[in-house]
Amino acid sequence: MYIEKSTHEWKYEIGDRTLEPGVFDHYRAIIQRQIFYRRYDAWGQPFYTAEEQFFGEQGEPFYRTFDTTLSRGYPAYSWINAAEFEKTSGLDFRPPAEFVPMVLAKAQVCVEQQVPYSVLKQTDCDSLTRWLYTNERWNRQLATTVGGLVLTTLVFAFVDSLKPQKRRRRS
Repeated sequence: MYIEKSTHEWKYEIGDRTLEPGVFDHYRAIIQRQIFYRRYDAWGQPFYTAEEQFFGEQGEPFYRTFDTTLSRGYPAYSWINAAEFEKTSGLDFRPPAEFVPMVLAKAQVCVEQQVPYSVLKQTDCDSLTRWLYTNERWNRQLATTVGGLVLTTLVFAFVDSLKPQKRRRRS
């Protein structure tokens, strides 16, 4: 009897920049792909290991991602379940294969230096992941927010100027 071990069809390659759309888009860089196997400790608590215990055992696919979040405050690596992540995200950019080692090295520098999260200093998830690929940290979201605030201010000023002016009576 032959047992075929099924494998996960990965949506992303190492080095890909992904996008999770939302009110504020969230960007991540794929650093590693790994199949983990669920185990249980003596108290029945689940944990994951990279070693297969039985031939043909089904593992769960995970991506190791680079990202930075406001709640954490600095860039870090995190493991995320591939099946769940692939449902809610999309490919933003796939670099040529020769640039992937550079992307991974830059991500490592950011993690080691724990660059503080700041939208104004352009060290947020969009800016940092953009820098990994292009050496530029221009933040599209920041530009859109600032542009929106300027436009809103101009509209309010214009609408206010259309209101009739009250004249004071002199006595």
